[in-house]
Amino acid sequence: MPNSWTRSAAGASLSLSGLAVWAAADETNRDRIDELISGWLPQRAAERYDESQRRLAAEIPEFAIWSGSLDAQATADSLRRLEGRT
Repeated sequence: MPNSWTRSAAGASLSLSGLAVWAAADETNRDRIDELISGWLPQRAAERYDESQRRLAAEIPEFAIWSGSLDAQATADSLRRLEGRT
């Protein structure tokens, strides 16, 4: 299932394909850029997000509480789905 980072990367790739510079690039460069946008970029974005969230949680207690409550809610939602009680 695509996550938000993957969907954002797909949108960026689609936007890029409409630019004149994209049309002027050779197939090798377009393939390399597509690979970076679809593979490396979403993974790196997720890593940076997680790093930033951990840093903020360590620096700001209120953020840690808020983030923890979101995690608890996501866990409860997942358990309800597993139990078939959506």
